[in-house]
Amino acid sequence: MTVPEGLDTSFQGPLFTQCVQEGVIYVPGDHAFAPEPLPVPKNHIRLTFGVPGEPELIEGTRRLGQALCACLNPVA
Repeated sequence: MTVPEGLDTSFQGPLFTQCVQEGVIYVPGDHAFAPEPLPVPKNHIRLTFGVPGEPELIEGTRRLGQALCACLNPVA
């Protein structure tokens, strides 16, 4: 999944931190790209959904959406 440029999706980035607070996680996209050519993009995430059932997928999607909204529209 691609998010807007400038939103760091790495383990140290704000989206991952917010997702952990929401109770959902993802694999940062920089782990899904070859290290060459540089730079590896930091605005992608890898979603895995092979085990959860439909209710869990819906809830996980809701939580991910909340985390994205919080990062893209921070409250001042």
